[in-house]
Amino acid sequence: MPTYHHACTNEECEQFDVPFSDVRKMSEYDKEVPCPTCQQITKKLITKSSFALKGAGWFNTGGYGASFKPVGDVMKRSDSAK
Repeated sequence: MPTYHHACTNEECEQFDVPFSDVRKMSEYDKEVPCPTCQQITKKLITKSSFALKGAGWFNTGGYGASFKPVGDVMKRSDSAK
């Protein structure tokens, strides 16, 4: 399940602009989340994801097969005409 980050919008709350996380189903994305301290509705934050493509077969590992060789930061066919 994905982790969503929220922050309280009540300026009088001690948790104002302090991010906290919430783990729930993707189908519950639009569900309003109350602040754990003052119970007012929070705002959703956009944060960096931890998603990473690992293993062979991705562009950064050169996994295009034997006929593709890295040339600098570009993949080129080794059997192409020069």
